[in-house]
Amino acid sequence: MIGFHRQSVHCFSRWLTELAEAAELSTVGTRLREMRRFRRWLVAEGELEVAPTDGITATSSSS
Repeated sequence: MIGFHRQSVHCFSRWLTELAEAAELSTVGTRLREMRRFRRWLVAEGELEVAPTDGITATSSSS
């Protein structure tokens, strides 16, 4: 099973925040949807227990 750390989720959220500064919100939403699909596929395949991107929204800000 693939280990996914909270830090990875933080880094992904931070990347989305940085992307939002240079790209349209729709682009950020697209990237988030793509990552969610991939992570949910990993859950379905038994590689992850939960999809760590489930709590992230395109309008979330990183703290």
